[in-house]
Amino acid sequence: MQEQATYNYERWMVAAIISVLLIVLLYFIPRSDFIATYGIFTTLFGLYYFVVKRVRLFSFRFCIGLGITLRLIALFSIPALSDDYFRFIWDGKMTLLHVNPFQYSPAEYLHLHGTSPYLQHLYDKMNSPEYHTIYPPVMQFIFVIAAFIGHNNDWVAVIVMKLFILAAEVGTMRILFLLSKKHGFDPRNALWYILNPLIIVELSGNAHFEGILLFFFALFLYFLNNKKIVAAALFWMLAVCTKLIPLMLAPLILRYLGLKRSLLFGSVSIVAAALLFFPFFNWHLVKDINESFKLFYHVFEFNASVFYFIRWIGYFNVDYDIIEEVAPILGVITMLGIFLISFWPSIKYSFIEKSLWIFSIYFLFSTLVHPWYSSILILLAAISRFRFPVIFSLLILLSYYPYSMKEYNEDNSLWMVAIEYMLLFAFMAWEAFYLKKRKELVF
Repeated sequence: MQEQATYNYERWMVAAIISVLLIVLLYFIPRSDFIATYGIFTTLFGLYYFVVKRVRLFSFRFCIGLGITLRLIALFSIPALSDDYFRFIWDGKMTLLHVNPFQYSPAEYLHLHGTSPYLQHLYDKMNSPEYHTIYPPVMQFIFVIAAFIGHNNDWVAVIVMKLFILAAEVGTMRILFLLSKKHGFDPRNALWYILNPLIIVELSGNAHFEGILLFFFALFLYFLNNKKIVAAALFWMLAVCTKLIPLMLAPLILRYLGLKRSLLFGSVSIVAAALLFFPFFNWHLVKDINESFKLFYHVFEFNASVFYFIRWIGYFNVDYDIIEEVAPILGVITMLGIFLISFWPSIKYSFIEKSLWIFSIYFLFSTLVHPWYSSILILLAAISRFRFPVIFSLLILLSYYPYSMKEYNEDNSLWMVAIEYMLLFAFMAWEAFYLKKRKELVF
């Protein structure tokens, strides 16, 4: 009895410490204070590891409750590490004004139609107002609801978005539990995702819609695993129409299903995509989105790995940034890697593990890798043998270091990016080549 009381005290004390640290990080620490941000985040990561590994002290049910509680704590915070929500609200406002959000960039809209005090406020706060939106229909539907309920209040609109993300996250927890059991893993593996500090901070805290994406993506994996092709195709396309990244699995899906079932899968996906895009369709839609993505990935650079190394070598030969020349080549290499993993017969990984490596290759060769992008890797790690995404979730917040400078300049902090990726590559190599046949968890 006394031992049980001690256990109860210890676990509630740990849960309280995690909650307080999360409150401080989300509500009181500005992005510019990197030492405090990363110090608290690292502490949260250590406590997260402690909770997941202490099976006797922290029951699975207690951990689920803790995961939901931490997301509720994040619900009322204004995103501190990202300002993307201003663009989210802007897109919703455009639809409410009966303007197709894909038709104009914010700068074009203000030039042609003038402004209002609130639209000017959003315009002044958002990043990249000269680019057309790149957010697919599922996100646009949520933006409309948030902008309508929020009216002209940023905080209320953000809370509405976070409520959608919270509901999706609770659903993802349940699906991860089912997938873990289905693939023969301990259901506690799902805790690597459920309690991950990066997931909580970036999705529930900073209102990134990977939370919605991962819910649909997890449902896609669940129905695909149960051979329900129509449902799998529907949820795959819902995931794609939230964030486009699951499109990269098309070759793997073809390899997994074979030609006949892939035709059914593709037909359902095309119909679903047409229905979702129909409210936003105009003849310039594809052209504008394509140009925005080309600009996005050929102009913006952040937390890249292979690209930064190539660019550094390029500076020995030319005196300009070679992103325009290199980005298409890296794209081709990424596609070759995707097809190799999808079709090479000697690669014996499961569909989930192949998906993990496909997304990993994409991020390693990308010119732009924001911390929240890694959330799909963390989800896949929770239902596979690999744990390098968990390590990545700790290291990737080093990319916020440039925000602590008086004038943001990532080029002056590339040594931090180098540390991040050298540590990641070291762990990936150890895990992939020396422990690939080990059935137990790596750590």
